[in-house]
Amino acid sequence: GVFNLPGGNAGFIEKLCGTSLALNADDSTLCTGDQAQLTTPSITGATYTWTRNGTVITGSSNTITVSTPGVYEVYVSGGCPNASGPLYVYDCLGVGETMKADGIEVYPNPAQDQLTIKTTLNNYAITILNTLGQVTERMAGSGSAVLDVSEYTPGVYYIHIQPSDGQVLSRKFVVGQ
Repeated sequence: GVFNLPGGNAGFIEKLCGTSLALNADDSTLCTGDQAQLTTPSITGATYTWTRNGTVITGSSNTITVSTPGVYEVYVSGGCPNASGPLYVYDCLGVGETMKADGIEVYPNPAQDQLTIKTTLNNYAITILNTLGQVTERMAGSGSAVLDVSEYTPGVYYIHIQPSDGQVLSRKFVVGQ
């Protein structure tokens, strides 16, 4: 709209459209049989397209229910803003367990100084996130690797391992005192 400013000095305010749309989950860790509800704000007249690990999935509203871990995004057209950032939904892993079922072992859990990733995978990317979803570290790996977690604040973290084949393997680990 238009608003005329009185007086001799003029100025204006402009509202710009952002490029990121908040995406929330009622639970970001799924154990066997669990489901999580993902939501983004409702925008009148908008069309929603959901993806998991880059592949379009069923869901055409601002809310979907998922039961499979992965990296979820929603793209919104006909509204402002037009896309969301990624939301990581992790597979359940209890403290003291490893990722042996995926061909990867992550130990010790909880960790204090070092976290070992034992695998035969080559060329994978590692992303470490805190419980707020903030990236604390990124690195590339090939074969087994050791992460220095001695400077991490004690708490729960998530490790996201993505081999070159694109399959995302995500687990929870704890850094103790």
